[in-house]
Amino acid sequence: MSSGCGPRNIYVDLGASWCNTLLLHTKLEEARKRTGPWLVYAFEAAPLIAPYVESCAAELTAGRLIPAAPVPPTGSSTEFVKYVKAHDKLKICYEVDERKVKKCVFSLPEMVRNMSQLSAHPWLGSRETVSARLAAARHACPKRASTFTAIHAAASDGNTMVRMSGGIEQLMVGGSKPFGMNGLYAHNHSIGGKAHETVWDVLAFDTARWIQQSVRPEDFFVLKMDIEGFEHKVIPAMLKANLTGLIDVFAWECHYGVPGSTCQSLHAAAFGMPGFLPTEAVYTESRGSGIFRKIDMIERLKIQTWIESLQRRNPKI
Repeated sequence: MSSGCGPRNIYVDLGASWCNTLLLHTKLEEARKRTGPWLVYAFEAAPLIAPYVESCAAELTAGRLIPAAPVPPTGSSTEFVKYVKAHDKLKICYEVDERKVKKCVFSLPEMVRNMSQLSAHPWLGSRETVSARLAAARHACPKRASTFTAIHAAASDGNTMVRMSGGIEQLMVGGSKPFGMNGLYAHNHSIGGKAHETVWDVLAFDTARWIQQSVRPEDFFVLKMDIEGFEHKVIPAMLKANLTGLIDVFAWECHYGVPGSTCQSLHAAAFGMPGFLPTEAVYTESRGSGIFRKIDMIERLKIQTWIESLQRRNPKI
């Protein structure tokens, strides 16, 4: 942990996807009030996205704009259809048959060509690269301008390897998922090579431990979490590590379909531990929309009452 600089502004983007939320901290009201540069860490496990996230981090650190994505930079079916409707070359698929938008877009020659050209760069997700960047973050001090660091590993509850599912199409309509989860897109067999690969073994890191070692109580810490089901591992690990008093702004989406855990149980545990979540700065993503909405105190009380009611009916929640 760094001791050579004062309080820092830190934004950790767990699940950077197509760089859609790399600047989320500039849009949340609590973070907008902060002065000074930011240390931004973009975590993305999907190997096919990694080279693009790497370029986003480099461009933003250099003070330039996020580069154009090679494919629709969307992370859900809702966002994908919205993007297609507004895109000059792709909207024909929506106009012809809105029920078959995905199949149409993924079959367009230009899209097939662009998707086929995507490839993984193994060194980005190597143990050496990931370990070095995680370690550097523990001792980082801000520079004159904000810096962005891409770390290509999956957020989890331990330092291990995890199996992820999803080829390039899936990465535009829902993100790579833990192996075995339902809801994967049926892939276009005209896309060959690595872009068509549907199973990946990627490095995972102990997220709770890294946060504990890298963030100090005096830092202003914004944590965004959209990790396709791994929150059911990460949040319990953070609670077990007693990471209270660290998070100043929390933005997340909870995903269903994980055996042995529910979003209700995560809400109950997170809201139930005093000091774990900030009092007035919790945001949730409207499912699949990419829009984070702030939970006000009245809604938070309603959620707590609802959770307590569920727990009375089912103590296992």
